[in-house]
Amino acid sequence: MSAELESEKAKREAAEKAAREAAANAAAERNARETAEREAREATAKVAAERDARLAAEQTAREAVAQAADERAARVSAEKSAREAAANAAQERSAREESEAAARVAAAQVIVEHAARESAEKVAREAVAKTSAVKPSSASPVPSAPTSGQTPGEQVRRRNAPSWLVPMVVFAIAGGLFWLISGQWTNWESSWSVKTDDAYIRADVAPLSTKMVGTVLTTRVKDFDKVKAGQVLVELKNDDYKAQVDQAQAAVRQVESKLSDMKQRKEQQDARVLDAQSVLDNGRAVVRQTDDSIVAAQATIDEAEAGIDAARAAITQSRAAAKAASADVTRTSLERARQEGLLADESTTKEKVEQVVNENERAIANLEAQKAAEEKAHAELAGRRAQLNKARQQLLTSRTEREKSLSSVRGREAEVTAQRKQRELLDGEEKQLTADLAAKKAALAAAQVNLDYTIVRAPRDGIVGELKVKPGQLVSAGTQVIAMISSTPWVIANYRETQLAKVKNGDRVDIDIDALPGTHLKGHVEAVAPASGAQFSLLPPDNASGNFTKITQRIPVKICFDEDQQKLAPLRPGMSAVTTIRPGSSR
Repeated sequence: MSAELESEKAKREAAEKAAREAAANAAAERNARETAEREAREATAKVAAERDARLAAEQTAREAVAQAADERAARVSAEKSAREAAANAAQERSAREESEAAARVAAAQVIVEHAARESAEKVAREAVAKTSAVKPSSASPVPSAPTSGQTPGEQVRRRNAPSWLVPMVVFAIAGGLFWLISGQWTNWESSWSVKTDDAYIRADVAPLSTKMVGTVLTTRVKDFDKVKAGQVLVELKNDDYKAQVDQAQAAVRQVESKLSDMKQRKEQQDARVLDAQSVLDNGRAVVRQTDDSIVAAQATIDEAEAGIDAARAAITQSRAAAKAASADVTRTSLERARQEGLLADESTTKEKVEQVVNENERAIANLEAQKAAEEKAHAELAGRRAQLNKARQQLLTSRTEREKSLSSVRGREAEVTAQRKQRELLDGEEKQLTADLAAKKAALAAAQVNLDYTIVRAPRDGIVGELKVKPGQLVSAGTQVIAMISSTPWVIANYRETQLAKVKNGDRVDIDIDALPGTHLKGHVEAVAPASGAQFSLLPPDNASGNFTKITQRIPVKICFDEDQQKLAPLRPGMSAVTTIRPGSSR
């Protein structure tokens, strides 16, 4: 028993040593994992610092853009003030035209009244002359002979007609003419055609500016050249921007290389995880085998204990049978001695003696058999005891192996967990590298965009204005280098609001250009402005207070040309035009 205890103690110490080694391995792996996490945090802090620097650079760029936007807003405000001044001048011109029209109407009314008055005076004079001609003499009146076709009664009625009838008729005719001219002339005129000379050629005029700071390297166009969309107009020196692009590309390649290495590390780590999992599965299989050995040993112990009990019962039974057989031997021996003595005295028969001898021999043989059975039972008991000891030893060995296997399995489980944690750390590092790669690519795109901004290109086909910069000149963000005029002009015609009652989109328009006498162009109404020109001014009129004078408002109408570009080539924005819209002629 002391040997078994020492063996169990040695196995337990070996299991504890294996557990301590597994714990030490787990601690080493935990330290490695903490080191990896610390490195990952440092890399994250570095990425955050780079992101902060990039955000600061973007903030500076946004401030520069905001400054350029403020300058552009000031320029737009100045242009708006100029447009308002032009609109005010147009309103004054419209008011002047309306006052002249009112003066013409008043003059026509005076002329009509003068003509009516002259007609009335003439009729009055004729009536006085006729009255003087038919006035009777002092003698008795002699009726004149009646004229042909008139009765005396009609002549008397005609002479007695009131003198105010003719002037009233003249005034009624004059009033009807005035009503027709003042009230229906505009409606009649707008039904056929509406015309205005308050029209001008317009086109997209885009002032092209630089977005980056630099020195002008070269200019590719001259003043007033025709250009195509995408044509290079001005180039800035871009050495520093090219260096930034190269630096960003190198950073992207570096991160891509790290990602490639990370994929290899992940594959290696996956192999380690599979190996650790395979070893763990083998350890669990060994544990299952030891469990089976323990179950088999326990069954063997149970069987041996049952055999021992059976052997002990057999020994007990053999001893009882041996005692009975010994009593039979004693009894038959005494009977044999007695019968042999009687045979010597011839007091019995020989057959009786032989029978007693046979019984004695059978009793002796039975006794020997019972002794042999007892010895066999003792041997069986010894065998069963040996089997029991062997089974117990096997059980102890199996349990020790199971504890050892369990300890090994726990260590392998810790190793598998550590390997999987390391795999998760690699996933986290890969995510960080992926985010870093996206940031590097964004920085590369930004550097490439900045490099592209060192070249000013034509946004569309058209004509450029006067160059504002020269080679070698230092320009800042927002510096205007040249103006771009679109090659597709249109006309903005400011019609009186009373002329647009029947004007619709698509109505045909005849366009005459002041700068091109004899040139007649065709167009169509593209759109009518949603409000009058005064409403788009910086300070729209407010008639809710003070004195009020009604002024006919002007509504801008956009007119697009139907001619080809060759005929529109001589047109320039700002040219004056005369437009005539034909309402109801929509295409």
